[in-house]
Amino acid sequence: MKRIFFYALLCLMMMACGDGDGLQAEKEKNKISFVIKFVDENDVDWVNSIYSDNLGEYFTVTYKGKVYEVKNNSQNKDGVYLSCYHKANVGRVVEFGGIDGSKEFENESFTIDCCDGKTNVVTFSNRKVNTADGTIFAQDCTFNGEAVDKSQIVCNVGIHNCYNYCYDNFGIIVSGAGWCQIRFMPVDVNGNSLLTNTEFMEKVKSGTTFTYRGITSPIETEYTGSKLKLKVTNESFGELEKEPRIMFGTFNVVKILKDQKLEINWYDGSKDVVDINFAFHYSRLNDSTSNCYDPTHPQNVFDIRVNGEQLEQPYITSSLYSTMVFVYKKMFEVQGEEK
Repeated sequence: MKRIFFYALLCLMMMACGDGDGLQAEKEKNKISFVIKFVDENDVDWVNSIYSDNLGEYFTVTYKGKVYEVKNNSQNKDGVYLSCYHKANVGRVVEFGGIDGSKEFENESFTIDCCDGKTNVVTFSNRKVNTADGTIFAQDCTFNGEAVDKSQIVCNVGIHNCYNYCYDNFGIIVSGAGWCQIRFMPVDVNGNSLLTNTEFMEKVKSGTTFTYRGITSPIETEYTGSKLKLKVTNESFGELEKEPRIMFGTFNVVKILKDQKLEINWYDGSKDVVDINFAFHYSRLNDSTSNCYDPTHPQNVFDIRVNGEQLEQPYITSSLYSTMVFVYKKMFEVQGEEK
């Protein structure tokens, strides 16, 4: 009778913890999960920083050939997920989970992409272990070859939060451009813009796809903020930008995008490959005449190439929130332009 009472009490405690701590593995299905922490070179916890709502732009996991983007407060309980959620007494955490641990396996692995050009590999095994209370499953885990606790995986990523860096080291807040876009300027054989050609733009919207970090998607037709997507938009960004745009972005530029690739398959069968090596921070950190000068800080990098050809350095729009814009002109064999 005592054993039955204890078991019932334990079940109630587990249900209560599940409600308070967010995402929980289902014990009866032996779900396996991993908690991943992202720390920049300034030892700032990126998951709990001011940029935590944009995690999906910069962190992905690839497992068994499928790419998972970070989703805020969402989980597919019937499958594998990569989610950011609030955990009681801990704060925000990123959890990769939902892996079926009901069978034994050796040396499964997944890779973590932090957009900084480095590959982080987690390898794990799942084994049956005989104990005095019966058979249980136990896992071991390594991160880049080093043994770790699967609830304490720490990724060191490139310099991201320069705002905090300047404030902590120099006691000041430095202003600067905070956004970037890669614009695609379609023109006809005579060099005329096709952005106002309704028939052409409808073909672009219905027949163009893009692939970024292993995920192929149709071109988007609604502005989605700072998400790294290819889109057509009429959103206003200032007095210099009155016509429609085909663009990649807008993305926050106080972070690193290194060795990233964007492939665009246009409606007419043509293809563009965009290689992105981009690192932006406050220029005062590299200016020897500035009171914020830091000789150890890396230089800014603005290297965007389309089909191997480097684009010109970006211009800055006159909008309220200055946006750095790279432009690539692409010719289509389309006659005429609607006025």
